[in-house]
Amino acid sequence: MSTRTLQRCLAGVLTETARKDVRTPDGHVVLTESRRAKPDMEVTVTDLAPSATIIALSKTSHLSVLQQTAGADWNKICDYLLIHEGDGKCRATLVELKSTLQRKSEALEQLRRSLPMVRYLLSVCSIEADADWDPTVAYALIAERQTNRIDKQPTRPRVGRLDRERHGQIDVDIFVGTAVRAQHLVCRLTYA
Repeated sequence: MSTRTLQRCLAGVLTETARKDVRTPDGHVVLTESRRAKPDMEVTVTDLAPSATIIALSKTSHLSVLQQTAGADWNKICDYLLIHEGDGKCRATLVELKSTLQRKSEALEQLRRSLPMVRYLLSVCSIEADADWDPTVAYALIAERQTNRIDKQPTRPRVGRLDRERHGQIDVDIFVGTAVRAQHLVCRLTYA
């Protein structure tokens, strides 16, 4: 299945709230995390292809049937799914936004638990379009800053990819800052 076919299918099956077109006039994408009317955090993804589809996974609600137990909250999934084409192949990037890296293990777990949602959406599209799509999946955790404590911040914070960390069976690229280049989010080939 081509990326365009998948994107058309997603446009037909997802609610308007879940399909986010958050592009600025200059073509950048602004991802937000908010619990209130005003965003708690905004991250700009620069140079993301205009053909990419942005899905706010936090706006999906079919997970309410899943059980919440101590240490296993299946309702908590990542914030965004970016579907794009790279090297002629369909790719998916799961993105979790956090204000700091202080509770990094929770964010990594949210990313790990998000893959079934991606597979569910792809299954729906496979039925709708009568085709299969087997994406390469990348995982990204983006934090606005490393910690809340100002005295513990680097004097010149390094913006961009900070680290790559293994969590369970996934590798997660960790970024610090409020701007990330799309090529750093989407060019990884060694996932899921």
